[in-house]
Amino acid sequence: MSFASLLSDPLLSLWSQPVTGLEIIAFVTGLASVWLTYRMHVANWPLGMVSVGCYAWLFFTRGCMRMPCCRSPFWFFALTAGGAGCKGAGRADRSP
Repeated sequence: MSFASLLSDPLLSLWSQPVTGLEIIAFVTGLASVWLTYRMHVANWPLGMVSVGCYAWLFFTRGCMRMPCCRSPFWFFALTAGGAGCKGAGRADRSP
C-alpha cells in the first residue's frame, strides 16, 4: 500500500460516508490549530497552514466545492501574515 493510496482511499466510514486519510489529517491538524490558538501557542500557524492546504486539495480534487477551494489562498496568506507577525512575540507579550 503506497502513501498516496493511504491519503486518497477511504480508511473508514462515518455515517455511511467514506473518510480518507487526508480528511483525517486535515481535521486533526485543524482541531490542533484551534486548540493551540486558544493556548496562545505559536505552533498554531503552521498547523493551520497544513489544515488549509489539505482542505484545499480535497476541495479541488473532488470538484464539487470550488468556492471553498478559491478561499483557501486567502486563509493561507492570512496564516502566513499572522505567523510572521507573531514570530518575535514572547509569552510575556501576550495578554492572559
